[in-house]
Amino acid sequence: MQAQIADSLDQLAVLTGRAPGALDAQLNARAPLPTLPASLTIGNPSTILQQRPDIRAAERRIASSNAQIGQHIADYFPKVSLLGDIGFSAADPGHLLRKQNFSWVGVPYLQWNVFDFGRTAASVDAAKASRDEAEARYEKTVLGALKDANSALSRYGYQREHVVQLQQVSASADRSAMLTRQRYTAGVSSLIDLLDAQRTQFAAQQDVVAAQAELLKDFVSLQKSLGLGWQQDTQVAGNP
Repeated sequence: MQAQIADSLDQLAVLTGRAPGALDAQLNARAPLPTLPASLTIGNPSTILQQRPDIRAAERRIASSNAQIGQHIADYFPKVSLLGDIGFSAADPGHLLRKQNFSWVGVPYLQWNVFDFGRTAASVDAAKASRDEAEARYEKTVLGALKDANSALSRYGYQREHVVQLQQVSASADRSAMLTRQRYTAGVSSLIDLLDAQRTQFAAQQDVVAAQAELLKDFVSLQKSLGLGWQQDTQVAGNP
């Protein structure tokens, strides 16, 4: 277990962009588990999920593909460039930069690939195909994000119920251990009965702590699936 703790500390340090061991002093100190918000209301998924980086990246890919279509369509139209020559001429170098010795010739230049319409059409079709692919990937990303969020929300909800049930079991084990100790003190129960009751009590307490830790992980997964961060009092308005 100590080796697993050390490995986990190194992984957390690397995930935060630090060298392994950088968080040992901070995280080795004993501290209670983080406090979860009392309530978590999930609103419109389409609005919330727009905060996810993968959805935002897929949306930008569609915008880029549309821009490329417009760029290739512009090749159908002629382009006008202005070519010119600017110079100074004088018999005496001392008079070279005088205004009357300045000369400028400008000629408009028309560029039009009139014979490359086939290539231009192919480029437009390729850009449209890339746009269609980007749209398909966007739809897949959104559907995957919705599934991820729904699964995370389901796991979080059921895990909260599981923690409550284990807390009830632990409370019953505490009462049983207390009564068994009283019976042992009175000479009614044996030491084996007391040890068995205490073992059940400790096992129930361990189950509660493990379930609470798992609930924290599920909360992190839920926040990640919604594109959110860790916020103690997070509430998103809307209907669950």
